[in-house]
Amino acid sequence: MRRNRGEKYKANGTMTYTEDLGEDIQHMVRTTYSATGSSQFRSHPYTVQKSSVCKFFQTYYRKYGQPWVMGHTDFPIIPEEGICPLPKGTYYIKDMEFDESNLPDHAPRGLWKLDQIFEKNGKVVGGIAMYARVSDKI
Repeated sequence: MRRNRGEKYKANGTMTYTEDLGEDIQHMVRTTYSATGSSQFRSHPYTVQKSSVCKFFQTYYRKYGQPWVMGHTDFPIIPEEGICPLPKGTYYIKDMEFDESNLPDHAPRGLWKLDQIFEKNGKVVGGIAMYARVSDKI
């Protein structure tokens, strides 16, 4: 994340998938938060239950994630019918601004951690951790 004076925070990063992601890869998202901003994270019910990675990208990502990253990534655009398998490769996110209007008013303030977890044959084979701070506007 970075921010220039007077601008919103912007996300930048890369992710590498070393193999095609098909129906044999399971995906889930766990969310935890820390009201004090320390490393004492507590589980939160905002999660995405385990499902095939193809189903995740066709449903949750397409509806909630894809609109945020459009124009800021080279990740494949997921059509309504989905893409399966997702092709291996290195993808980027560049200068993506977060639209805080999408956050519910009742979202707890503090430091949030979102863990994307990928499993194959019941074993964790990869993941992505993202952190974000939720606070009241000043």
